[in-house]
Amino acid sequence: LRFVGFMALNGLLGSLQPQRRPMQHKSYHFFNYLRIALQQFRAEHPELPAAQVPEPPPTDGPAVVLPLQLPTDSQFVMYSPFKHNQELVDFVSRQVRAVLPDAQLLVKKHPMDVRSYRLPAGARWIDGSLARFNERRVVFVCLNSNVGFEAAIHGKPVLCFADSFYTGHPSVTRVSREDFAQQLTAAAARADDPAAGRALRAAVLRHCQAPGDVWAYSAEDLALTRDIVVKH
Repeated sequence: LRFVGFMALNGLLGSLQPQRRPMQHKSYHFFNYLRIALQQFRAEHPELPAAQVPEPPPTDGPAVVLPLQLPTDSQFVMYSPFKHNQELVDFVSRQVRAVLPDAQLLVKKHPMDVRSYRLPAGARWIDGSLARFNERRVVFVCLNSNVGFEAAIHGKPVLCFADSFYTGHPSVTRVSREDFAQQLTAAAARADDPAAGRALRAAVLRHCQAPGDVWAYSAEDLALTRDIVVKH
């Protein structure tokens, strides 16, 4: 109810002061959030019947995993070269069919995304944790999702359409629409690099999770941080 009140006030102020809208990085749509609320309600009541996405059978060839991000998220609004997720799915599907005709294209929706998308021929929906693909020959394609980071720390090849804190890593390639096909071909031919994944994990722990303002932490905090850095 508080969020409904926020959306109502936000819509009113946006109408009265149109100059406010370009300052917002997210867009709010009442019916979309209503669908999210209903989906959350079903998730919290497992006794209700729920449709399950059938798992596609694995193949000997490569697989391309495409995790989608919320189209209302600031990362998508500000940095995506695509207008919406449907354009992203269609583009990646065309490129995969052109350069990797034997590859599976596996698409996963964001858990909070209740929109309906049209899957091109040959693409399949997947659900659940993507950790099961760590042992398979897989290329991950994303905007700048956390899924890309999780794949990169396992040494999987990752192609990103936008920058993130991990896109400068050797396992990760920053791509554009123009060079995507070429980079996808190269990524599919590249072996996993677990050592590079461990190096990325260690770098993030050192630079992002170790406290920087040492005077604001107790001796116990510093000892725990030291153990994390030494371990990784």
